[in-house]
This record gives sequence, structure tokens and C-alpha cells, in this order.
Amino acid sequence: MTSQFSVMSGKTVGSRGFLSEGDLQHALYPADITSPTSISNTTTFPANTSSILQPTSLTDRTQNQTSPPVTKEKTTTKDSTRPECSYTVTPIKFGFKITVMNFITGNYNISISEVNGSETKTYTEFLDENSSREIKHLKPCTDYEHRVTFIDSDGNETLCDSDQDVTRTSTLSEGDIKDVSCMSGFVCYQSDWDINSYLSTPDKIQCNRETQIKTWCVKPGYEDICSDFTSTFTCGSSSFSRTTFISLDPSDINQTAPTDLPAEIKPVFPPKCQNLTVDYTCSESGKVNDYKKLSELEPFTEYSCTGQIKKNNIFINKTTPPIRVNIDCGFEITTVSKNPTQTSIELSWTTTSDNCQRVLHTLEKLSHECSCHETYSHKPTQIKPIYNNKEVGQGQEVKEMTLPGIPADIRDMSVIQPENNVIIVTCKYSGRFNGPKRKYIARLSNGVTLEKDKCEFEFRELSYSTSYEVKVTVLNGVYESNPTIKTVTTLYNDKAVIRFFVFLIIIISCVVLVVVFYKIYKRKHRNSTK
Repeated sequence: MTSQFSVMSGKTVGSRGFLSEGDLQHALYPADITSPTSISNTTTFPANTSSILQPTSLTDRTQNQTSPPVTKEKTTTKDSTRPECSYTVTPIKFGFKITVMNFITGNYNISISEVNGSETKTYTEFLDENSSREIKHLKPCTDYEHRVTFIDSDGNETLCDSDQDVTRTSTLSEGDIKDVSCMSGFVCYQSDWDINSYLSTPDKIQCNRETQIKTWCVKPGYEDICSDFTSTFTCGSSSFSRTTFISLDPSDINQTAPTDLPAEIKPVFPPKCQNLTVDYTCSESGKVNDYKKLSELEPFTEYSCTGQIKKNNIFINKTTPPIRVNIDCGFEITTVSKNPTQTSIELSWTTTSDNCQRVLHTLEKLSHECSCHETYSHKPTQIKPIYNNKEVGQGQEVKEMTLPGIPADIRDMSVIQPENNVIIVTCKYSGRFNGPKRKYIARLSNGVTLEKDKCEFEFRELSYSTSYEVKVTVLNGVYESNPTIKTVTTLYNDKAVIRFFVFLIIIISCVVLVVVFYKIYKRKHRNSTK
């Protein structure tokens, strides 16, 4: 890549991607001031025969221009009662030398403005007779307007005369710019000139190391890595170039974590970086010193992998940033049932994996757990993959059925007689039905059979004082359980006995009445015959 930095009459010309001069502000560096200097309009300084002035920031300048005075309003005048001050401006290396003459000792404001620029730099100085000040860190080959005013004790300003309103800074020489190393991945230049606005690239930053002030850095493009980066500086008739080889920074290597086994990491290098390879080693989380090759990685395990970079198969003492690796095989289980019986199911299954199929046969820590539950327990029958004694994945739900068998017998059956010729049969069943259906059948020895979903049966209008045998079974749709049998005897016909006794009472009552009436009649008859 080639960049061009041009400084010509305050204008910037450059190659692709470079900004104009006015697009950037001046950077400030306290180290430019070799004598005590203030950026406040109210601070005075000791006399010095020669000083380098440091400009205020744009913010400070704005505050100085807009802040209301503490005392009465300042004015800029020509005072006829005292000698008029004057000054000269002489270009020196990295800036100007301003010399004030025909003046009285006191405070002076010195302002510098770049022609067609938006920034004014203001300095407040205490000057003695024949004193001068150096203002450095300006732009080379650039026209500047300047202004010097005397500030009296009341804050009023008197403009000093000069035979020139605009002065151009001197040209830029090759020795004025030094190549320095500051930040990895950047090309850095250091100069006492203000070259900030001429590094017209979007990836430009100022070096923030205290030992390398007045240093700016530009970041070459991705396509410039592993190639020469050329910067051309042009100022008036002076033009020179600097070429720097852009070394590979490991962070510029694109790495993608593998998702398959055997694991592979395929680093992508910048296009101009040739004959480079990477040897990766990985360590398991919690086992920092236990290194493994990519081919030795296991699934469902957290690793951190770092690569040693080689050029032409020789290590170049650079390593890639660590990359996290954790392979999820995503097992899929296909089941087949074989030879079911009344009490067992034989299952076989096939395990496949999109991510680990090539190493599936080598996974010695892979096993499976089969758990079976009856449907009514609300727990599915599953085959779960287990790796290194840990469940991996959701497992495969299995819905298989054993063959129907004989239901378990009824263990708890009761018979009650709410009436003398009525039998009620109930039972509590907690056994296995071993079949697709659930029915209860009750049979009476007189040939009556009842079938219900619940074990609750009622037999009415039975013969009195008669013994009956009750048999209850469970039906699962295919098989019937062994019967549970109980014998019960109905009671006598209490209603018939009651009717007999009523009839007997009536007969006795009638006989008694007949006897009584007869005796009455006989008594009357004897009395009548006397």
C-alpha cells in the first residue's frame, strides 16, 4: 500500500482515503513549551529571552473568546500617549519566532490562525524589552495569520503593528519525520511539525505513550499485511517517501472453531501472507499443562486451543489468540424392537452423528442407558447416550408394548347383603392388567353374569335362604384372570313371615270375637227363657 502526505500552501493532496487539512484539529503537546507558559488570558509569566509557545486547545480558545471579563470590558486601541509596539515574524524549523519591539513591559496576547482554517491559537505572555517567543508544532508549508496585542492593567488591549499579516512556515525535510514503533499493527511517525491533518486515513490515532509524544499512527488495510507500506510526504518542492514492511499480527488471522470430529482449525491469513501454517495444541479446561493435538480432542469437552505460527515450516515465535472448542456430536438414535414376550421387550438401536460420524467407532467412553416405564407412570421409555458417565443429548423415546398376559388375581373382594335377597360385590384391584383393556366380570352360580368397568356388582331378587357362589375375574381384552370366589347365603324371607303373623293375628282376633259374641248371645238367651 502507498499513502501520500502532502503539505502545499496549507492544502492537502493525497491518495485514496486521505482527508483534507481542515478535517482534523491540531493536537496539543505540553512538551513543546520550554518556558512557563499559560493558556489563560489572566496568568503572567516570568521574563525569558527565548521561549517556545504551546497553543491552547480549540476549547480553551473558545472559552477565552466567549467568557465575559471579570472587570470592565476590554478594548483594543492605539494609545497615542505611549510608544506603539510592533513585532516581526520569522519562520524557523517547526514554527515561527515572534519578536516584539518598541513596547513597555507587560502582558501580551499572541494569536496564530491558519489561513482558511477554523482554529485560532492564543498565547498569553509576559514580555521584556527585545524579548521574543518561539511558537512550534505548526504545519509546514502553511500560511498563518498572526496578531499581537498589549494588555494593560485594566484589561484593555492595544494592537501591535507588523509589516506582514500572513507568514508561511518553512518546508518539510526528510529528517523532520522519524519512523517509530508504537503500536502493534500500526505504522507510526514522529515529528515536531504538526503532521496530524496530513495523515488522512480513517484508521489514524495518536500514540498515547508518554515517551512518544508528537507521534501519529496509521493502520494499514488488511490487504497490506505482509507487504511494504509506502508513505509519501510532499511539502512545496520537498518530497520524500518512507517504506515500512507490515508484519503479520496474530489477531489478523481469522480462526473458526471446529464443530466436527476429528477437529480441524483452518486459519485464514491476509492475502499477501504466503507460506504460513499453524500448529495447534489444546488444553482441557482445568488441565492447563495437559496438552492435546486437534486429532486427540474428545466430544462434549471444553478446550482452549492456541496455534504456533510457522513460515516455510519454521516457527516464527508468534502464537494465535486462543480459540474455544467444544464439540457436540448431536447423536441420533434409531431403535428396532425384536421378539416381544408377555414380560419383556428386546430393543436394538443404531447411533449416528452428523458431527462425529467419522470417529464414532473410536469413542470408547460412549455408552447408552435404557430406562423402561409403564405408560400410566407418565415417564417415557428412553434410550439415552452417555459419554464419560454424563448424559449427552435428550435421548430417544421408545414406545413399545409387551405381549398380552394373564391379569393378576383380585386380592381384595367383599360381599354385603343390604337386603335378605340382595348381594352386592365390590373389589379393590392393584394388580397388573397385562393387556390393552380393563374389565371386571362377576358370575353367580345361578347363571347370572355381569361385566363392568368398575368392580361394583349388585344381584337382586335372589332366592331366600339360598347359598350362592360368586366368582369375580379381571379381563384385559385377551386374557381373564383366575377367579376370586366367595360363597354367600341369602337370609330368610322376612316379608313372608311378617305376612303369616299378620294373618295369624287376624285369625286369632276373629276367633276371639266369635267366642265373645257367642257368649253374649248365650247369656241373653238364658235370660230370656227364665
